[in-house]
Amino acid sequence: MDRPGYDHFWAEMHHGLSQRILKIIISFCVLSIVHFNLSLFICAWSTLYFPIMYKYSIRLNHLSFAETESRHRLIGQISDKITNIIAILSFSSRKAELKKLDEQISNDFLPKQILVYKYSLISNIISGVFFLIMMSFFLFYMVHLRINNLISVGDFTFVFGIAIVIIEETWEITISMQDFARNIGDLRSSISLLYTPQMDIDKPNAKSLKIKDPKIEFKNVSFGYNNDDGVFKDLNLYIKAGEKIGLIGYSGAGKSSLVNLLLRYFKTTSGEILIDDQNINYVTQDSLRENIAVIPQDTMLFHRSLLENIRYGRLSATEEEVIEASKAAHIHEFIIRLPDQYQTYVGERGVKLSGGQRQRISIARAILKNAPILILDEATSSLDSHTEKLIQDSLNFLIESQGKTVIAIAHRLSTLKHMDRVIVMDKGKIIEEGTHNQLLHNHKGLYKKLWEFQGI
Repeated sequence: MDRPGYDHFWAEMHHGLSQRILKIIISFCVLSIVHFNLSLFICAWSTLYFPIMYKYSIRLNHLSFAETESRHRLIGQISDKITNIIAILSFSSRKAELKKLDEQISNDFLPKQILVYKYSLISNIISGVFFLIMMSFFLFYMVHLRINNLISVGDFTFVFGIAIVIIEETWEITISMQDFARNIGDLRSSISLLYTPQMDIDKPNAKSLKIKDPKIEFKNVSFGYNNDDGVFKDLNLYIKAGEKIGLIGYSGAGKSSLVNLLLRYFKTTSGEILIDDQNINYVTQDSLRENIAVIPQDTMLFHRSLLENIRYGRLSATEEEVIEASKAAHIHEFIIRLPDQYQTYVGERGVKLSGGQRQRISIARAILKNAPILILDEATSSLDSHTEKLIQDSLNFLIESQGKTVIAIAHRLSTLKHMDRVIVMDKGKIIEEGTHNQLLHNHKGLYKKLWEFQGI
C-alpha cells in the first residue's frame, strides 16, 4: 500500500500544521473582539468535536497498526513462495500455494484494510456533519443579525470571512490528524523491529580481543535455547593453541551449538568461554569474530563481483592478495575462464555458481582473513568426489597453517583422520576424545561404530 513519505509528512506537520494553528488562533482572537458570542459558540463546538475526533484517531491508529502487521505477514508469505519457487514447481503445489495466499488476503489482510477505510470514512462523515452544523449556524445567525440590522454588510462579510478561515483550517488539521493516526500505526509496526531487545550486547567497558596464543577453553558451560540447560550442562573442553580438533556426533549432539557459543551468536546460561585466557563475554563481538574465520556448510554470497565477494574476508586486501587466496583455494583457474574474470557478478546469493564453487570462494575468504582460529562447519558435505578433493586440498592449506587453531565439524570421518584430536559428542556431552587411531581401538565407542557404519 502506498503511504506518504515520512520525511514529507513530518515536514508538512511542522510547517503546514504550525501555520494553520497560528491562523486559527489569530482568526479566533479577532472574532472574539468583533463578535464575542460567535467565539463562544466555536469554543462549545470544539469541546464536542475534538474529543470525538481524538477517539476515532486512536481507534484508527490501532487498526492501521493491525493492517500493517497483516501486510507484513502477506509480504513474508509471498517472499517465502518466491524463495522456494523450485520446490513449488517440483511438487506441483502451485494451486495449493495460491489457495493459501488467497486465504491470507481474503481472511486477514483485506478485512483489516477495509476496517481502516471504514473508520476513516466514518471519521470523515462525522467531521463533515460537525462542520456543516457550524457553517449552518454561522450562516443563519449572521443572516438573522443582518435582517434585524444588528450588523452592517461590512461586519457580515468580515465575520463570515473569518469563520470561513477557521472552518477551512480546522478541516485541514482534521485531515492531517487522520493521516497522522494512520501513518503512526504504520510507523509503530515498522520501528517495532528496531526496538526488539538484543539478546547479547557488548559490555560498556568491553575491550578488543588480542590473541597471542589461540587456545580455547570451555569452563563449566551450560546452555539451552529456552533459558534452560537443555543443550549443555557443565561442559568442559580445553583446546591447545595450534591444535586441530574434529567434532563428530549424531545430529542434535551439540556440535553447531558449541561453535555458535564460541562466536557469541548465543549466550551461555552459566560458565565461561575463554580465548587466550580472555572471557569472550567481556570483549567486543566484532573483535571476537575478526579473530575467527568460519567456513560454513552453505555459503551465501552477495550479488556483487567475485573480487568483492572474496575480498569480504579482508576489505583492505589488494587485488593481488585476492588472486593469491583464490589460487590457494583452487578457484582461480575457474575465475580466469570467465569472460569478466574477477569482475563477474555471481547473482543473488551466488545463484550463478555451483555449491563447490561457492564453497571454494568461502575458503578463499578464510585464507584472505588469516585469522588465528578457523572453524569448519561441514565444509565438504553434499559435494561430489572430485569437488570434495579440490576443497579438501584447499582446506589442508588452511589447516596446516602454523599456529592456527582449527575446529572442524564433520559427518564424514575420513576428513578428520589427520586431526590432532577428535571429540565425540552425544546429547551435549563429550563421551570420547583422542586421536583417530586411539578411538578406533575403543571397540565399544561411538566413533568406532560410526566408522564401521560409513564403511570406510
